[in-house]
Amino acid sequence: SSSSSTDANTKILKDLGTLKEKMDVCQEMLNPGAGTPKLSVKSDAFMAVIGFLEACAPRMIELVEAASISGALSEAVFEEVLNSNDRLQKVLADIETAALTETTAVTTAASAPSSSSAAAAGGEGPDLTDQFG
Repeated sequence: SSSSSTDANTKILKDLGTLKEKMDVCQEMLNPGAGTPKLSVKSDAFMAVIGFLEACAPRMIELVEAASISGALSEAVFEEVLNSNDRLQKVLADIETAALTETTAVTTAASAPSSSSAAAAGGEGPDLTDQFG
């Protein structure tokens, strides 16, 4: 039984390693270094990473619940599961914030030309008050 427990610990640590790599990639996409262009949350590369992380979220919760009930994982691995789940929830929240910010920026940019073109037309166009003068 201890070998199957060791196998479970090893497999989970390997899976958590993959999850961490994807979270690292996602955080680099959300917060690129200087000189690195920021990717849109809607880009294919970003969407692939987001899809992976979103698919992991319910699995991580199931893993936390199962591991806490069964006690099958070593304490160190269980702690790693908890830490990874916490980080995953934070990364998903950061993605949501970035998506909302991006949507707001696009909405603001889309509405800006109409108001600025109206102002420009009003400022440069004929002064209609002269007609009544």
